[in-house]
Amino acid sequence: MEFGILGPLEVVQDGRQLTPVRPKQRVVLALLLLRRNEVVATDELVDALWGETPPETAPTALRGHVSALRKLLGSDTIETRPPGYILRLRPDQLDLTRFEKLAHEARGEVDPARKAELLRSALALFRGEPLSDFRYDAFAGNEAARISDWRLAAQEERFEAELALGLHLDVIPELESLVSANPQRERLRGQLMLALYRAGRQGEALHVYQEGRHELSEQLGLDPGPVLQELERKILRQDASLASPVYTPVRSEEGERSEPIERQPLPVRFVRRHPVAAVLLALAVAVAGAGSATIALRGTGDAGQIGGDAL
Repeated sequence: MEFGILGPLEVVQDGRQLTPVRPKQRVVLALLLLRRNEVVATDELVDALWGETPPETAPTALRGHVSALRKLLGSDTIETRPPGYILRLRPDQLDLTRFEKLAHEARGEVDPARKAELLRSALALFRGEPLSDFRYDAFAGNEAARISDWRLAAQEERFEAELALGLHLDVIPELESLVSANPQRERLRGQLMLALYRAGRQGEALHVYQEGRHELSEQLGLDPGPVLQELERKILRQDASLASPVYTPVRSEEGERSEPIERQPLPVRFVRRHPVAAVLLALAVAVAGAGSATIALRGTGDAGQIGGDAL
């Protein structure tokens, strides 16, 4: 039996929907899921169901709702444990704990390809906003906000990994949407600026910075943080450190991994004077690099810059 709160409440067993229909039974189950494997006091459950003015029959009605849930989920799922009830769950039975496990594993992963894969799997568990059918219930508000923040942090980590893999074109649409929804989230804004810059959209990257500066000034009376300010300065001077990295699979005892290949700059004047030789050299480096098909040609001094997409 699997339980879901990363979206509307859901209970599924062998492909069959067992989600309770009655609103108060859904509230009881949602609260027990949030406090899984912990005792939830009867008073807390009564408060979640009826607020500050419960009827005299509230304890009896609560026992009836718990009894109905036991019939639906199995008699041993919810135990009576003074001063209330406890829902027994294995970690793999709840989508939230599976998300937490994958996100924790990703935080310890140094390979950006594997990190991105883990985070995509974690984020795929969301079916919408967490606890979306309890958005007006006091017991769920703080928990839903906390889970949403975890989700956003995981999205930022995923973007970081995908940018390290050179996937800047792929992440721009989602980053634009998230920056619009979270205008004061500076890490997201910086990731969008970097992705746009690597896509050859330097003007748009700087515009994203100015929008963030205006948002922070108008709403909070603050300037962008030092990380974002430094990123703007690097974009203005076309700093070579902002160039997109190139990765290639590397086999090791742990299996196939991804490691960065150091970009070797070719002066622009060499490319202009010897275009055929430059292409042949690029192809030779690509073959030597175990299949890497992207070679960066970088200018030096004031000569300008040619990105990896130029070939």
